[in-house]
Amino acid sequence: MEKTAIREMTVRILIGAVGVYAILCVLLYLFQNRLIFFPKKGYNATPADYGLPFERVRLTAADGVRIAAWVVRNPASPFWVLFFHGNAGNNTQRIPYLAFLHSLGVNALLPDYRGYGESEGRPTERGVYLDAEAAWKWLTEKEGVPPEKIVIWGRSLGGGPACHLAPKVNPAGLVLESTFTSVKDMARRMFPVFPVSLIVRTRFDNASKIADVRCPVMVIHGPADTLVPYRLGRRLFELANEPKEFMEIRGNHNDTYSIDDEQCRRRWRAFLRRCFGEAYSPP
Repeated sequence: MEKTAIREMTVRILIGAVGVYAILCVLLYLFQNRLIFFPKKGYNATPADYGLPFERVRLTAADGVRIAAWVVRNPASPFWVLFFHGNAGNNTQRIPYLAFLHSLGVNALLPDYRGYGESEGRPTERGVYLDAEAAWKWLTEKEGVPPEKIVIWGRSLGGGPACHLAPKVNPAGLVLESTFTSVKDMARRMFPVFPVSLIVRTRFDNASKIADVRCPVMVIHGPADTLVPYRLGRRLFELANEPKEFMEIRGNHNDTYSIDDEQCRRRWRAFLRRCFGEAYSPP
């Protein structure tokens, strides 16, 4: 009797464990966007608080969603950087990047994805791609900026819309900073016991798209990044076409890039010169 009871208890435990595992798989499948996107509504600061004159613009995505964006101009420059930020917060946390780009002597457009800041809607992979396309359309059609005068910069999750857009529009250059190869690769690292190939619907498959990018590429990543593994950044670099370059930086994921680092500034100036030609003259 005792052995039978132990067997029955073991079976019940196993069934319960399988049930919990199945429920977790379903939850990951249904609510994965909540594990990817962490938007914050509203702004508690603007570039003006940091002494940067800026404009608020409204972009309209192809599905009708209205997207908020900030523009910081360098009136003496015809060159632009279109910057796509990471998955958390909103434009407020990226004001130092706008100041950095301004110091490099270029104009900057910083859109907030749907659901972020003052943008309408809720973020999804497809929606973020539409937001990126709307930003490009505003730059090239409303502002009349030629593609050869625009560099696309994607940081972390922002590498997704950057890699989506670049093969379609052929910009002057593409910068990927602390970016992953795909959501699947990230999920395998974060949830190794789950069948991520079956669960993951949001893909951001940057690895498959970067091979179609024909402009100069600069990949920026740090070996101490504990969120997006350094090896994924190196893999993106390996998959990119020439001309390409890799910039290794210090620190963790959210402090790997130092806009006060003069070596980084020199690398950026050199890359922009490669993209824009001799007409680019940084201050």
